[in-house]
Amino acid sequence: MGEATDVDGEWEYVTYAPRGEKCTACRCEVQPLDPVRRSTVKREPDGPVAVYRHAGECPPLTQTATA
Repeated sequence: MGEATDVDGEWEYVTYAPRGEKCTACRCEVQPLDPVRRSTVKREPDGPVAVYRHAGECPPLTQTATA
């Protein structure tokens, strides 16, 4: 996935990320019920790709490391 600085425009809306996605801010795997903000990054030649960032504060690293 792209870095947080690659995000085009604004974060679109709050949602839940698909399994296996990582937060672009803290790089931790997003848990199934963690609310996240969604945006897109341009990736050539495949086109735009969805990226996610925790909607609130990122969880402590010790919490996500055990998942």
